[in-house]
Amino acid sequence: MYNERKAAQVAAYFVAQQGGTIPHLKLMKLMYLAERLSLQEYGDSMLNDSLVSMRYGPVLSRTKDCMDGLGDRSLPDGWDGWISDIANYKVGLAKADFSEEQLDEVSPSELELMDRVWDEHGGKDQWDLAEFTHQHCTEWKNPGASTLSITYDDVLIAGGLDEDSAAELSAEIRDRQRAAKLLQQL
Repeated sequence: MYNERKAAQVAAYFVAQQGGTIPHLKLMKLMYLAERLSLQEYGDSMLNDSLVSMRYGPVLSRTKDCMDGLGDRSLPDGWDGWISDIANYKVGLAKADFSEEQLDEVSPSELELMDRVWDEHGGKDQWDLAEFTHQHCTEWKNPGASTLSITYDDVLIAGGLDEDSAAELSAEIRDRQRAAKLLQQL
């Protein structure tokens, strides 16, 4: 189940690493790469977001909605509590006193994964990252002016799993997501 607060905390981490403001496109690519790495290395989704191919590469769909101002504004400490919109397709930190210790939705292993993504890709601009995802994220397919779904299977196969293993792991991830959703409804 998608967790807007956790997505906002992951975004805040990358915004802080960038110095307090970051272009939308760069933030989306960094977050996608972190989600991709989580799927491929830990066999689990960090954000439980829907993955799609768009013109400039792979995108986290629900997170993009939040970035576009379409998140759940009623959530206390949701996207708007962590991230503020800035002109010219940039976002900044909404928390003036931000520190990594506030990232209570992010596990230590996820934080380590985000550090790795930042170390490898943080120095790239948004256009270099878009090009990188076009070249290196083989699950991305050019959708033209539309969008195409990216499945967990697609990401896992791109990471080196065979089709049967990817399908099995993907089913396990979806089962965990369904169980978490049921528990939350209790």
